[in-house]
Amino acid sequence: MPGTDLAALAADAYIYGFPLVYDLSTVERCTTAGMGPLPGAPFNTFAHSTRFADPGAKFVSVSNDTLHSVAQLDLSAGPLLLRVPDTGGRYHVLQFVDAWSNTFAYVGRRATGTAAATWLIEPPGWSGHTFSGVPVISSPTAVATIVGRFACAGPDDPGHSEDVSRVAELQERLTLRPLEPDGTAPSGLPLPDPEVSGPLRFFEQLRVWMAAFPPAAPEVAYQEAFLPLGLLTTTGPSPYRDPEPELLRALEKGAAAGKERIEAASGPGHGVRGHGDPAYDELDYEDADDYPDPGARAAFTVPGDGPGAGGAGAAGVTGAGDPEGVAAGVAAVVDAARAAVRGWEMTLHLSDYNLDHFGPGTIDSPLWRIPDRAAAHLTRAVAARTALWGNHAYEAAYAHTFTDATGARLTGERAYVLRFDSPPPVKAFWSVTMYDADEYLLVSNPIGRYAIGDRTPGLRYGDDGSLTISLRHDAPDDPAERANWLPTPAGPFRPVLRLYEPCDEVLDDTWRPPPIVPVT
Repeated sequence: MPGTDLAALAADAYIYGFPLVYDLSTVERCTTAGMGPLPGAPFNTFAHSTRFADPGAKFVSVSNDTLHSVAQLDLSAGPLLLRVPDTGGRYHVLQFVDAWSNTFAYVGRRATGTAAATWLIEPPGWSGHTFSGVPVISSPTAVATIVGRFACAGPDDPGHSEDVSRVAELQERLTLRPLEPDGTAPSGLPLPDPEVSGPLRFFEQLRVWMAAFPPAAPEVAYQEAFLPLGLLTTTGPSPYRDPEPELLRALEKGAAAGKERIEAASGPGHGVRGHGDPAYDELDYEDADDYPDPGARAAFTVPGDGPGAGGAGAAGVTGAGDPEGVAAGVAAVVDAARAAVRGWEMTLHLSDYNLDHFGPGTIDSPLWRIPDRAAAHLTRAVAARTALWGNHAYEAAYAHTFTDATGARLTGERAYVLRFDSPPPVKAFWSVTMYDADEYLLVSNPIGRYAIGDRTPGLRYGDDGSLTISLRHDAPDDPAERANWLPTPAGPFRPVLRLYEPCDEVLDDTWRPPPIVPVT
């Protein structure tokens, strides 16, 4: 189209398509090599972890307080029957995520209870028979993911081994089978052209998978703008095998700019290199040096952060060189997804980008939907980048921080305390998990403790019922402090507070996490 800024359009396409490409790259990895404690498993089969995640799990912000059961679904051969065991009141959740990373259903203690149940999972457009009394979960895309989480006693607990065995029994009774087992094999993921590599590989993956897994109607209309990029080409050879030089350069620039916007909106400490997750690193490009150094970008602040709080927001973002509305989109992401509190960012609305599909267990309410679709696209990309397959806050609320109570960056070169005057208000349980600040990954430590919370045995409480957690790299000398020690990396770090089944005062933002206070 005459006058179209192809590089700007490619940046928009990158932000729009990143969740699809990253999600399905992770799906592909799960069906082959597996991830950390989760072995690889074919489509329509659960993979179970029998140990907690550790630094070997190269997955962004992986939780370390539940055992996982994850299944990649391929509904191309027809619906599946899901059987869920009675968990006897134990906290569990099965989260259903489509190919675009939208959470569209929940089954579990909060949403449907803990009694045994059978569910029918149907593909898009299914018009076949169902069973009377069997509830239906409609998947928006033919490929989807079930992310199952089971509460389990942690490694510090003397009853850990026995509880792992009890969870393993539940996991084995969690099953999937075809509704009509006629031997038809599912199609699997369509293969992008193997001759396309480098920065064009992302757009080739997006082109192929966008056609195979169409989103809701409003999103399909949005995709029409990407016609000049070749993303709507569905017949003949790939347009990226031998693109025109102008298109090639526009796609390279757009990919780098799109990635940089996602990194900027994700918070401080990010860059286009060194993520540590193979599925993400495949999206890094050799020509990234042609573009501004991520470390040199303007600092962002969130209204209400206070000086130096280090949140990501619209201040410092200009429209120069950006497609119209990018700065406003970043601001909308911040307003919708974050409320910085004394260093903590409560991401109560980071998962509210699904605007079209609300199945069992979800809440179809304006409170849990981002009103602006363009802002939802950037929020979705940030969520995929920082916490792929994260829950809505009404299932599990998250808070994270890069800074202490003074606004200084958290680092293992200092010691800190996190003091809860009373327990966080939850109906299930809570925990604080430690990650590095650059890659969002668990980091090895001498005691093998990556999370601490209300289920950690041997914690020392104050006479007034308060709990003071010690955050430091080296071991404390005081026995009481050591009992409450959550080791940090040697360098910058990022703790994440998880609140499972949070109470109303969390969801309405009247309860706020206490600050992390430096003591050295």
